[in-house]
Amino acid sequence: MAHGAQKRAIVLVANGSEEMEVVIAVDVLRRAGIQVLVLAADTSAGPVVCSRGVKLVPDAYLGDDSVRIATYDALVIPGGAEGSATLSENPQVRSILADFYAQKKLVAAICAGTLAIKAAGIQTK
Repeated sequence: MAHGAQKRAIVLVANGSEEMEVVIAVDVLRRAGIQVLVLAADTSAGPVVCSRGVKLVPDAYLGDDSVRIATYDALVIPGGAEGSATLSENPQVRSILADFYAQKKLVAAICAGTLAIKAAGIQTK
């Protein structure tokens, strides 16, 4: 990435993601001047229903050919038991996580979101 180019982050969401962990992460990153893509692990259009019933409309959905995941610098996985389980079980999410980690890009997880990191086979010291 060229020096001075705007940093870009993906926040992955699924039905059952913890809404505060999604919204606060997106808000803080955007306030820091980072371009954020809220990416739903579901491949069908529509809102994501979070753990407390809050509905969020993602910017894009996994499998959307217009999303160039490799061009992003960071990946954030929010918690929420159901959402984390969905993300952990998705082979494409596991592959994306492993690719980001192998490329030494920032991979972050909040609370139960760490389950997706474990499912991707990422081991930290």
